[in-house]
Amino acid sequence: MLKEGIIEPATGPLAAPVVIVQKPGGEPRFCVDYRGLNQLTVKDSYPLPRVDESLDFLSQGKFLTTIDLTRGYWQVSMAEDARPKMAFVSHCGLFQFRVLPFGLCNAPATFQRLMNSVLAGLIYRSCAVYLDDIVVASPTFKQHLDDLREVLSRLKSAGLTIKLAKCQFCRSELTFLGYRVCPSGILPEHDKIKAVTDFKTPVNVKQVRQFLGLTGYYRRFIQDYARHAEPLFALTKNYVPFVWDSACQDAMDLLKGKLTSAPVLSFPDFTLPFFIHCDACDMGLGAALMQRDQIGRDVAVAYASRALHKSEKPYSTPEKECLAIIWALEHFWPYVEGLHVTIFTDHSGLKWLMSITGDLIRKMEAEFRQDSEIDDCSQYSIQDGLLYFHDPKTACGIHPLKSLKLYTPASLRSTLLRYYHDHPTAGHLGITKTLARLKLRFFWPKMASEVKKYVISCPVCQLTKASQRKPAGLMVPIRLQKPWEYVGVDFVGPLPRTSSGNAYNLVFVDYFSKWVEIVTVREATAQVAANQLLSEVFSRHGAPTYLISDRGSPFVSDLFERVLAALGTEHRLTTAYHPQTNATERVNRTLKTAIRAYVDDKHTTWDRYIPQICFALRTVPHESTGQTLSMMLYGRELDTSLDLVTQPVWDGMEEPEVPYSEHLRLSLREAHDHARAALDTSHERRKLHYDKKRRSVSYAIGDLVRVKTHPKSDAL
Repeated sequence: MLKEGIIEPATGPLAAPVVIVQKPGGEPRFCVDYRGLNQLTVKDSYPLPRVDESLDFLSQGKFLTTIDLTRGYWQVSMAEDARPKMAFVSHCGLFQFRVLPFGLCNAPATFQRLMNSVLAGLIYRSCAVYLDDIVVASPTFKQHLDDLREVLSRLKSAGLTIKLAKCQFCRSELTFLGYRVCPSGILPEHDKIKAVTDFKTPVNVKQVRQFLGLTGYYRRFIQDYARHAEPLFALTKNYVPFVWDSACQDAMDLLKGKLTSAPVLSFPDFTLPFFIHCDACDMGLGAALMQRDQIGRDVAVAYASRALHKSEKPYSTPEKECLAIIWALEHFWPYVEGLHVTIFTDHSGLKWLMSITGDLIRKMEAEFRQDSEIDDCSQYSIQDGLLYFHDPKTACGIHPLKSLKLYTPASLRSTLLRYYHDHPTAGHLGITKTLARLKLRFFWPKMASEVKKYVISCPVCQLTKASQRKPAGLMVPIRLQKPWEYVGVDFVGPLPRTSSGNAYNLVFVDYFSKWVEIVTVREATAQVAANQLLSEVFSRHGAPTYLISDRGSPFVSDLFERVLAALGTEHRLTTAYHPQTNATERVNRTLKTAIRAYVDDKHTTWDRYIPQICFALRTVPHESTGQTLSMMLYGRELDTSLDLVTQPVWDGMEEPEVPYSEHLRLSLREAHDHARAALDTSHERRKLHYDKKRRSVSYAIGDLVRVKTHPKSDAL
C-alpha cells in the first residue's frame, strides 16, 4: 500500500485501529475502525440506488454484463487537508490514507455520487450501478456491444480501472447484489440461502437481529413475511427479556423453509395489467403484486408485508382490510401509478368504496367540509319531541328519559368537561362522580365514554392522584444453577447500639442454597462491606459470579466497585424503589423478628443472639427448595446439642461399601437436583401469582413517559 501510493506516513495526533474483513472470495480487505471519527462527521445524505429498481431495470435485457472496479474506493483521491483525519496505527507505525478508505460513514455516498456523475444519462437507460458494481443490460447483441462501448469509454475518461477477472460479459444469467438474475426472473443467491439455512439458534438479541437481517433482505420472496417473523421481531423490542421459546424456533424454521423453496419472481411487464392481493390480520398486513403472463398463468412480481403499528392494532377488521389496500397501493406505487390495477381482498364489505357515485361524493364533501364526525345515529330516535337512546346490548325496548336535560352540542362539551372536572368547585373528582354531576343537568350521545377519556387523560390527576392501574413489570426469575453464583448483600440497621458498639447487621444470601451469613458491624460503610465480603464470602466460598445489592452509598462507592472488579464479580444493582429484587430483604424481615423475640427490653444485647439465629435459619427446610440450607451447601444436616445425645454413635467407622466422600457427593447431587426442580416450580408459582397484579409494558426510544418522583415529605 505504501509503495502503490495508497497510504503515506503520518505524524498527527489521531490514530484508528485496523480491521481486516474477509471478502466474499476469501481475500482479506483492509479496513479501519473509524467509529470515533464517524460520530463527529457531518453526514452526507446522498442516496444509494434502490435495489428493487436496479433489478427491475434488468427485465429489459436479454444480454447482461457485470463490471467490477478494481478496489473502487481506492481510486478516489483524498483531499490533503483531510488525510490526517484518516490516520491509522499498525505494527509498522502511523500512516494515513491518500485515497478514500473503507470504514468512513460518508464513503458510500461519495463514491455513489462519483459513479452517477461518470455514468450520467446512461443509468437505467443502458446500465445500473450500485457503488462499484455496474451491470449493462440490452435487448439485442448489437445494442449490447454499443452500450458496453459507451460505458467503458465513460470509465476510461474518468480514469477508473476495472478488474477483468470479476467481470462477466454477454451473459443471459448472472448474480447481482445478492440475487440470481435469469431470463425467467429473480431468485435469491444460493450462497446467501445457505448462510440462512446454516444459521444456528440465536442465544441473544444481537443474533436474532442478524438472522432477521439475512432473511429480511429477501422478504420480497416470502409471502406474509412480517406475520411469520413476528415472534422474532418481538424479541428485539426494548425491555423485553430474551426467552427463546417454541414459537420463536417455529418461526425461524418456517422462514428457512420458505427461503429454500422461494419462488422465481417475474420481471414486471408494464404492457400487462397488474393485480394486487391484499390481506390483514391481527398482527400485520400482507400484499402480493401479480401479473398474468402471455400464456395465462398468474405470476408473482413481489411480495410485501409489515407488522401493524401500536396505534393500528385496535382497528376493526374492515379498517385493517382497508389499511392493507391503502398500504399496498403506496408500497407498489412505482409499479401501478397511472396504470389500471385490480385489487383482490377477502373483505366484501369494502367493495362499496368503489361504487360511490360522483353525486354522493359531492354531497358528502359539502356536508362534512366543516369539522364534523360520523356517528351511529341509528341508536337514537325522536318520538313525541323527545330524544330516546336504544342500546342493542342491554335494552329490550326504548326507555324515555326521566327528566328534561339540556342537550349539549359538540362545541360546548369540552368547556363543560373542564368546568365540571378542573374548576376548583369541581375538585378534580373521578370518572363516576364527574359523570354523575353532568348527568344531573346535561345530555349528549356517548357522554360516559367522553367523560372517562377526559378524566383519564387529565394531567393534573395523573400527577397528583395515586395510580389505579396495576404496577408495571412482570416477574423475570433468575435461572439458578449452582451455589454462590448469585449472592445478595444488604445492611440492616441502624439498630440500638450494643455494649460492643455494634449497630448494623451485614447480610449475605446465596440465591441457590439460600445459605445465610450475618455479620454484626459498627458502621455501614464501603470499607466494612468490602472487608466482610472478602472474609465471610470470598475466603470461605470463593468469588461469586454476580453480586446483587441496592443502590446504597456503601455499595456504589469506588472502593467497593474496585474490590468486585479485582474478584471478577459482576455487580448488579436492584431497581430503584423496588427492594424485592434483592433476596436479602426476606431474610432481613426474619432477622428483625427473631431479634425482637429474644432481646425483650435489653436492646443493647441483640448482637449476642446473631450466631444462634443464623444456626436456626441454616437448619430449617427452605420453602423454595424443600431442603435445609446446610444440606444444600454441605450435603449433610447440622447437628444440635440434642442430636449428639439422641443419634447413634458410629465410632468414626465408615461403611465399607460407600465411602463418606462418595456418600457426600451423592447427597449433594440429589439435594441440588431436587432443589433445581423445586426452585423452577416455586418460580413458576410465584410468577403466576405476581403477574396477576402486574402489567406488561414496553417502551421505544422517543416515547413520552411520566417519571415518578419521591419527595422527602409525604404530608401532601
